Amino acid sequence: MAVRGGAYSGAGLGGCDDGLVIDLSAMHGVRVDPTMRTARVEGGCTWGDVDHASHAFGLATVSGIISTTGVGGLTTGGGHGHLTRQCGLNIDNLLEADLVLADGRFVTVSDPQYPDLFWAIRGGGGNFGVATSFLFQLHPVRLVNAGPTLWELEHSAAVLRWYRDFLTAAPESLNGFFASLSVPPGSPFPEHLHNRMMCGVVWCHNGPEQEARELLAAVHDAAETLPEASGSARTIRDGGLKGVNFRRYLQKGPVDDLPVTGTTGRVSSVQRRTQGTRRTNANHAAWSRMPEK
Repeated sequence: MAVRGGAYSGAGLGGCDDGLVIDLSAMHGVRVDPTMRTARVEGGCTWGDVDHASHAFGLATVSGIISTTGVGGLTTGGGHGHLTRQCGLNIDNLLEADLVLADGRFVTVSDPQYPDLFWAIRGGGGNFGVATSFLFQLHPVRLVNAGPTLWELEHSAAVLRWYRDFLTAAPESLNGFFASLSVPPGSPFPEHLHNRMMCGVVWCHNGPEQEARELLAAVHDAAETLPEASGSARTIRDGGLKGVNFRRYLQKGPVDDLPVTGTTGRVSSVQRRTQGTRRTNANHAAWSRMPEK
């Protein structure tokens, strides 16, 4: 048996051979409580559904980086996104969940109710039950300044070193993940970069406009002075990435502290790839302060 929520699983966990698929896609309601700053999200929702409902109130939660990602899969897998440095992991913002267990019982799990099961579904993956709804904490998010800075792939080692040092010292309002990627063939990316393998950092700032301008200006200035990448940085300043297909990524993994040693091997592995995206995150900020539960 398999459970299909947002039908996004790259590993194919939303389907199975010679078995039963429980498809939750018809359950895609979202109810926002702007007073409590919470959202009740049904099990078949994608993060686009959640953002659409919460944005009307100037609120959002940690929701990955792709709007078509399923809420259930990201949450039970742990979940980080553009707001992680400021607001923690996705599971740090999960307040409770409704589950149907293997014996048919319906339970609501939270810190005070079934705490062991609540602990298990926050990053433990599947096989604990069918999550029919989630209750998330929301945060004030009206508009963000966002977009990527790109370099030629051979400069990956220098960019990774700079990224490690820059982001860990930056305000938590600024998030960014390093990626080796095949540039999507669409706006706002220049046509001559379409389908080229490059490296870069995808930024997102949630805070005052002036702070965003200063931070992103510092990013651009520093990028131009990288010793191994001088003059090769391209900053995409037009934010609208809606409709761009980022579904090519195949591998991803966060790191707490990216060492300088070993970077060359990591980069060489990426350079042998011909498509897809590999992401590296230096997001140890808000989520690193969250108490273990």
